[in-house]
Amino acid sequence: MSVVNVPFETNTARLHQQLVRDGKLAGEFDRTYLDNLKNGVRYWDGKEWRKEVCRVNAPSVITSD
Repeated sequence: MSVVNVPFETNTARLHQQLVRDGKLAGEFDRTYLDNLKNGVRYWDGKEWRKEVCRVNAPSVITSD
């Protein structure tokens, strides 16, 4: 799996605007912010976090019958 898009949610934008008006938050909540959020995701390869998408095979499960 990899992140393809971070959707813009109207309720989140409304809350952000309210926090800015209250002086509790600064900065823009725009497409650039969402793209940076998407590009900042790191993927676990089973040993370390990587910027590149990687495949992790599920561990084998041994069951006793």
